[in-house]
Formats: sequence, C-alpha cells, structure tokens
Amino acid sequence: MRTVNPALHASRRAAIMVAARKCFARNGFHQSSIADIRTAAGISSGTLFHYFPNKQALVLAIVASEGEQVALCLSQLAEIADCRDALNLLLQLIAELAADGDANALAIEIAAESRRDPDVRALAADNDTVLREGLEGLIRAGIARGQVSNTVDAALVAQWLMSWIDGVFSRASVDLAFKPMDQLPLMRQLLDMVLTGGRVLS
Repeated sequence: MRTVNPALHASRRAAIMVAARKCFARNGFHQSSIADIRTAAGISSGTLFHYFPNKQALVLAIVASEGEQVALCLSQLAEIADCRDALNLLLQLIAELAADGDANALAIEIAAESRRDPDVRALAADNDTVLREGLEGLIRAGIARGQVSNTVDAALVAQWLMSWIDGVFSRASVDLAFKPMDQLPLMRQLLDMVLTGGRVLS
C-alpha cells in the first residue's frame, strides 16, 4: 500500500482549489466543467477525482474554506489592541477584496448558489455566523476597554457592518465605475460616529 504524504496531499488539494476558484469566479459554478478545472490545474481527471469525488464536493470545499479564512482573519484582528484600528483594517481588507474581480465574482457566485443549493446555503450560513459573532466580539471588547461607547449595541452594529460588506460587493459587481477603496474614508467616518455614540473623531 502506498503511503500518503499529508503535506503533499494538502498542497495538491489546495492547488486544485486555487484553479477551481479561478474557473468558478470567471465562469460560474454551473458553467465550469471538471475538464475546465483539471486543465486549469494542469492535472488529469483521475487525479482531480482522487481529491474531490465530484464538482459539488469541490464547491463545498471552497465555501468551507471561505469560512476558515474569515475565522482566521477575525482571530488576527482580535489581537489588535484598539477595536477601532481592528475594524478599520477589516474595512480596508473588505474593500480590497471587493475591488478584486475574481474575489468579488466568487463571493457573488456563492451568494447566488446558496439560494439554490441547501448544502451551500448551510455552509454560507455558518460562515455568516462566524463573521457576525466575530464582529460582535470585536465591538464588545472595544466597549470593555473603553474604546467604544457603552451605549452601542454590538449585535446591531455587527449587522450594519455585514450589510455594508454585502452592499460593497454587490455594487462593485454591477457598476464598473464603482471603486470600493474610494468608499473607505466615508465608511471610516461613519464607523467612528457609530462606535463613539454619534461623535465624529478628528
């Protein structure tokens, strides 16, 4: 029996997912074939099926990995001493992703597929929960440190931020003149107003 090299296995699996992400972002889940993905990855169909039994498994793996990336990002932001600095960095990261054509297209594709596929919907909902709870945690930590007004409703502000995230991705996907990075100064000002109970910081 051939021994599996875990590091090599993980590396090849990740490479297939990178290729699939590009295909899905550019052509959509349903328009991307296994042949398209294996060609982009530079592997045979047999090799692809060794790692993913079908295209659905690949789609679900990508959606799950999105949640893992969100969780990792939030854990790193939680290490930043000032809540406002952490949230402002998050806004910048979101704007950069929304401005990235492939990242934006994949996010929109996942959102659309979650309306059609219950398995994708379940994973997307889990990812949503990770983001919401992470945002609430950052805001509550800021309140505890005196960096955020104690009148702020952490859950409500987290929902507002998530609505902005959804909105900036959606707008960037339909309006080529829309520049997410241009929205940062105003969004940061609005965030400061919310976190300080209505006072704009200079």
